[in-house]
Amino acid sequence: MSKAKLLDKATKFLVGSEKMAPEALQAARKYVSDTGRIHHSALGNRRLLGDLLIGQKGTMDALKARFSQGGVFGPGGLVAGEFALDPRFKELLKSYKSSPRGAYIFDPYTGRHISKAKATGKILTKGVGESINPLFLLGFPAMDVASAIKTPDSDEHGGMSGILGALGNGLGFAVAGPLGLVGGIGASHIGEQIGSSIGKAFDPKEEHQSLNKAASQHVSSVILDAAVPF
Repeated sequence: MSKAKLLDKATKFLVGSEKMAPEALQAARKYVSDTGRIHHSALGNRRLLGDLLIGQKGTMDALKARFSQGGVFGPGGLVAGEFALDPRFKELLKSYKSSPRGAYIFDPYTGRHISKAKATGKILTKGVGESINPLFLLGFPAMDVASAIKTPDSDEHGGMSGILGALGNGLGFAVAGPLGLVGGIGASHIGEQIGSSIGKAFDPKEEHQSLNKAASQHVSSVILDAAVPF
């Protein structure tokens, strides 16, 4: 395979397609917006705790739609889509800012016009809900990264292996979070292992261990030579 084709495949994997075919775009819009926000009305519910454990029916199709338009890191892709605001919330904010004082505002959630006072309350309550997911997805990796920075590089949870492991953990959960606890935890574990493996290449841990072992052997030899007379 030529370098150009490899580069094209890598680009699509990381940031998706610049322009999607009409059929692919139509299929994607059934499940996600252009920002990657999932249309939960297009998903089905599972029995008992199925939604919590493995996500709603059709979630995998929604993730495929995210990937097709934005890859892993591109706009509307797997990562950005999980942080995306609800388009209705953005529309409500836009109407609120552009409306004159005392005017009624169109509520995209209900399709009705509401007073500015009610719109203010709705923006506040909806805003809290919109901020919970990003705070959750960013908070735990940030705590783990801070912990890794404070941990000695020679420790398996410190250095670049600890930092990249924490970032990989958070990234994995962000990507597969819609697949429920099973999918999210599984992907976070894989992401942590990959990040940690990459980080080890930048850690001096192996070198330190070799030097410590050599020094220990040298000290032991000196002690043994001194203890055993010729």
